[in-house]
Amino acid sequence: MAPAPDIAGSLLLEFQKQGLEFSRYLAALMRVLPSVLIIPAFGLSAVALPIRLTLGAALAFSVAPALSVTVSGVAPLAYALEFARGLPVALSASAVLWASSMTGALADELRGNTGSLRSIGFESSTPLGTLLSLMVALVFLVSGGPERLVRALSHENLVFSPLAAVHDLVAGIGLAVAVAAPLVVVSVVIDVGLALASRVAHPVPLQQVLIPLKPFLLLCVLALLLERMLELFARAFHSS
Repeated sequence: MAPAPDIAGSLLLEFQKQGLEFSRYLAALMRVLPSVLIIPAFGLSAVALPIRLTLGAALAFSVAPALSVTVSGVAPLAYALEFARGLPVALSASAVLWASSMTGALADELRGNTGSLRSIGFESSTPLGTLLSLMVALVFLVSGGPERLVRALSHENLVFSPLAAVHDLVAGIGLAVAVAAPLVVVSVVIDVGLALASRVAHPVPLQQVLIPLKPFLLLCVLALLLERMLELFARAFHSS
């Protein structure tokens, strides 16, 4: 019976051939893991965990050469520190993507649709929340988001900065509010207009005719504003 191949030994030999120390690669992998586990553009619950881990292992090859020192000290603690260093970067990158999901969910709530669909987030989302999440994730991927992510993780002096991550998350919430504000205003105007129309038409029962107009009008407004919304999300990506 042939012996089982020594996969770990083969990998270590390949690392030596490439001049890349395995400990340095592990440090890079720890920095990358929060991104593939948290950033919605990489799939989250919609993509199997082994696939995301494989993606993280591939991205780590781009980060590892930039690390000039290997992990020293108590290995588990040192690798945990590298994971903590990568966590704020992942949270900052995901803030805009979560903002798009919140904007779509608010739009669905305003038009009275609270149905849920499987999304790229941790949990199911509303139809428009899922749609906007997918579109903004595509913007992130095609506009060089992974490249900027790898560049940020490759800084040798990358430090654990939870305050920066909190700032970016708050900015993401502010972006969601700013983008969704026109929809809220339009919803209020539509409600007032429908109420006035019903009052003027009294006693003619126009309520059943006018109520379905609100979701339709909100969808029309969203279609008109969609390009501008995506532009704002793209600018947020480049400024983060």
